[in-house]
Amino acid sequence: MHQTGLDLPASTGVEPFACEARRVEQTTQSSVRVRAVLGDPRYHVPTVPDDSPPGTLGWIRARIPRFADGAEHDRRRALAERLIGGLEPDHLRWLAAQRTRALSRSMPEERVVEAVPVLVLAETLGMLGGGVDAPGLLEATLCAARSYLPHLPQEPAADEAATVLVEAARGATDEETAIRASLLLQSCLATANLVRNARRVRRSPADAARSDPPVRSTRRIGPDGETLELDLTAPVAGGDPSLAFGAGAHACPGQAQALAIASGILDSLPGSDQ
Repeated sequence: MHQTGLDLPASTGVEPFACEARRVEQTTQSSVRVRAVLGDPRYHVPTVPDDSPPGTLGWIRARIPRFADGAEHDRRRALAERLIGGLEPDHLRWLAAQRTRALSRSMPEERVVEAVPVLVLAETLGMLGGGVDAPGLLEATLCAARSYLPHLPQEPAADEAATVLVEAARGATDEETAIRASLLLQSCLATANLVRNARRVRRSPADAARSDPPVRSTRRIGPDGETLELDLTAPVAGGDPSLAFGAGAHACPGQAQALAIASGILDSLPGSDQ
């Protein structure tokens, strides 16, 4: 794995899930209400069509737990949890610190905080080597992540970028390959935001996430077909769990891993004092 001198894409500055919706009929800002909706099986995640060619971004979406409910979601989430469960947080933190120190010698901070989560996950998930190198995988991940949610602007290059992730993930056309690729897509910009927020307020990633979540909203479709934009930044009572990583069946299964990577980056960023 290359540790320095990567020819990386420019910093995206994109906040995932923050773009304006095409059609949102209600924004829910009460944390109690948000938690209730996320835990209510009558409210479903937005569905996605399964009509895209294998390896494209639409093909990935149609095979991952993020856009499924019920038994289909449970089966796919179990696959994701198995993949994530093999990633030991202490090792991720150590590896993130090592990569941050190496990359900080040759690139600006904004690029480092986006690069390290991708490279650490790719390395620990066995996605580097073969026909995909670190710079190519990083560029492809950031490009596809900007179009990952179907209501975000879809970049023309996103499908081609997604095929790079699929090749790195195993190159097969099964759910596990799609889920492995999606772990990079779902985590890269969110983890970078987690680092930025913690650095700005000089607090640990866990503390910063409680008051300023890295993912600011999510969506559900109500029983009557109404689209709800759920505000994950809604203040929570002192003893209540944070909404930073969601709640209910679709809560982020990689919270410990994301916090570990963010902590490792902050351990090694020049001038960092978390």
